[in-house]
Amino acid sequence: MQGQRCAESNARAIDSKSEQAGTDKERCRGTLLAYYKFVIRREEATMPERKTIERAREDKREGKAPSTQAGEFVREEMEHIREGKHGARSTKQAIAIGLSKARRAGVDLPPPEKGTVSEKTRRSAESAYEKGQHGETDVSRTRSRAIVGALKREGTAAA
Repeated sequence: MQGQRCAESNARAIDSKSEQAGTDKERCRGTLLAYYKFVIRREEATMPERKTIERAREDKREGKAPSTQAGEFVREEMEHIREGKHGARSTKQAIAIGLSKARRAGVDLPPPEKGTVSEKTRRSAESAYEKGQHGETDVSRTRSRAIVGALKREGTAAA
């Protein structure tokens, strides 16, 4: 008799915990979903598509000007706006985003001269150009080991 009562109370406790876990999951799911949407959008905004990079490389092989190579990135940006992936407020802004992506992807498109655009824009273009000229950099081994160690200490119950 007592064993049966314990089993019933345990079942009730488990049910209430699962209900609570369900509501916690619902509450967290919204934030996680928003977070993942943010991360995905940010990646879409920063990473050019493989096709675009290949087209730009083809243009370079054919000996076309850097501005022509950069035009592929601008075209991609215009398509993204038409698809509704993000909204640029003007054509000029879309062109600026495309040129920045091109510089970061390694197109030999130098930043504008002093006096032609604002100092902030020129600095941003300079930084994108530098990033594109250096290519991929190696990740520090020490940092990698530290990350792996930290992840091993983390729990896996969340997944």
